[in-house]
Amino acid sequence: MYERESGAYRQIDVAGVMPEGMQFGALRMSGDGTVIGFAARCMACMTRRAISRIFLHDPAWNRTAELLSWPASADNFDIKGFSRDGRFVLFVSVANLVPDDRAFLDVFVMDRFTGSITRVSRGGVAPDGHSYEPSITPDGLRVAV
Repeated sequence: MYERESGAYRQIDVAGVMPEGMQFGALRMSGDGTVIGFAARCMACMTRRAISRIFLHDPAWNRTAELLSWPASADNFDIKGFSRDGRFVLFVSVANLVPDDRAFLDVFVMDRFTGSITRVSRGGVAPDGHSYEPSITPDGLRVAV
């Protein structure tokens, strides 16, 4: 992480949290800078219960924790953003995270305070394809899918 005011670089510490061999996806940061999120997957970690995961990093404490994990069949996933304060996490996945899920890349919002996950890409209408690039408002109340 690069801090513009000080000009310093800090590495995100994943030791002890992320199994060896996992590959990082794109990094996303909350608007207030309190949370950094990234997806990771490991094709060589077949002995693990899950090989696709989302991690959150707290830059103030330099701590990284796993937020979600998926079974091996859910390779297609990515973290897409946060609400400004980092409470709501926006991500896409083909994992079957809610009832009536099908093999589409769906958009989900997780409330970090309650742990609830809501699929927001269906709106009562069956999708006719994948949802790739959603975005979330700073207050976390609206999602463009």
